[in-house]
Amino acid sequence: MPSAPGSGIGFIIALFMMGAIREVLGYGTFLGFPLLGSNYEPWIIFILPPGGFFTIGFILLALNWWERRNWIFISAMVVNNFTLAYFLGLCPFMGVSGKIYTALRMGAANIFVLTVASVCAWFLDTFVLPYAPFLKLISFILVIASAVQITEMAIKKLSPALFRALGIYLPLITTNCAILFMAWVQANRGYSFFQGLAFAWGAGAGLTLALVLMASIREDLEFMNVPVIARGNAIVFIIAGILSLAFMGFAGLLTS
Repeated sequence: MPSAPGSGIGFIIALFMMGAIREVLGYGTFLGFPLLGSNYEPWIIFILPPGGFFTIGFILLALNWWERRNWIFISAMVVNNFTLAYFLGLCPFMGVSGKIYTALRMGAANIFVLTVASVCAWFLDTFVLPYAPFLKLISFILVIASAVQITEMAIKKLSPALFRALGIYLPLITTNCAILFMAWVQANRGYSFFQGLAFAWGAGAGLTLALVLMASIREDLEFMNVPVIARGNAIVFIIAGILSLAFMGFAGLLTS
């Protein structure tokens, strides 16, 4: 019974999408209002019955395209989280997770570097490395180092306080194995440009999620009566183990 309203709403949305696409391409209007200008030459085929089949096909293609990239994103973020499932990126995870403020901003810096590294890795793997495969590792390291340098200069210029808070861990992104792992895996799996971006953003979101989870717990620990023998790094590593154990529950659901 509860599925009946959902099915009806889904049918209405599908009809509206089909009608909107066919009206825009077939008439140049949307809900009767001119959209593409008076010089637009309508595609008559979309007014006729074949246009309905073409529209359904294009919608299904778009949904399949999004689903593929969406699963890559979710897999890299949760199921195969770089920090909690693959044991990567532990320097910032342990060093900058004392406060949510710094954890969020370190996560944003990682996402930016991962994005730049993903774009450059795709370009190199598509146009350069087929002719010089022996340069793969050194070229990826060079790209990551350049991206980190740009990020460091931007943060130092825009937010000196954040630059001081991140400290040595910001330039250490250069040696963050999670960044290099992302570029290497993307190239080896033959991801397209958009698949690589989804993988990079998912990995970055996963790193940020791990940082924020750890930071939120560590902030609460400051107001708790932790046993003396567990204070300091001991309790931090125990919490990291519990988080990793929790994320193992997602193992096998998806592959990135």
